[in-house]
Amino acid sequence: MFVVFSQVIANQWSVNNDPNSWESPEIFSPERHLDDNNNFILSPEVMSFSLGPRHCLGQDTAQSQLFLLVVGIIQKFRIDFDPKLKHPPSVNNGRHGSAFVPAHFEIVITERD
Repeated sequence: MFVVFSQVIANQWSVNNDPNSWESPEIFSPERHLDDNNNFILSPEVMSFSLGPRHCLGQDTAQSQLFLLVVGIIQKFRIDFDPKLKHPPSVNNGRHGSAFVPAHFEIVITERD
């Protein structure tokens, strides 16, 4: 008896940057996930934790912890691109591998009043 196993890996970059699902996917635009009243819209086009029956087991915990972390940072700090830059860095610059690693860029973080 011969048993063959294949590993299937979802191409998350392709799904999350599909021009058929997103207008200008190469532009960082968190507003695309908000409705007219600035309420978050859960979009089925976003694939953060893979898919299928073997998706990330820690998805619920990771999402809640990430939400608390990001909200805490945004409440206490203002995050800007380096003022020496003429425009924000491109989201297309980086290295592809098992995960996309963006190119180095600098930011300025200041405490909110």
